[in-house]
Amino acid sequence: YQRRVRDLMTRRHVPSHSWSQTPSSNYDIEINVLEEQNEKKIEELGDKVFRIREIAQLMEAEIKEHSKILDDIDKGMNSTESKMSSAMKGLLRIASPSNSNYMSFVYLFIIFVFFFLYFLIRWT
Repeated sequence: YQRRVRDLMTRRHVPSHSWSQTPSSNYDIEINVLEEQNEKKIEELGDKVFRIREIAQLMEAEIKEHSKILDDIDKGMNSTESKMSSAMKGLLRIASPSNSNYMSFVYLFIIFVFFFLYFLIRWT
């Protein structure tokens, strides 16, 4: 295709033919056909570029939405991590050997809760 255009652009003289058209009119017709083809291809490319732009805009909106969701999840995870950290510190403090009396009270409380739930379920 490009070679044909180059040949048509550089050609100065078209050999005469036996039909009624003159050489310059053949050249003009070929140039017009090529220009029409170029215009069609330009329109097709414009349509494709427009579609790609629309897709890119949709992707951008989707990415922004997902980014917001991930930020919310990250905030929630940080909050949960700090709560878990303080709970673990409390458990380690309770489980330390210096708080053996405290552990005894915890065990008694757990046994009391189990008995209370047992009687509550049994009488209901």
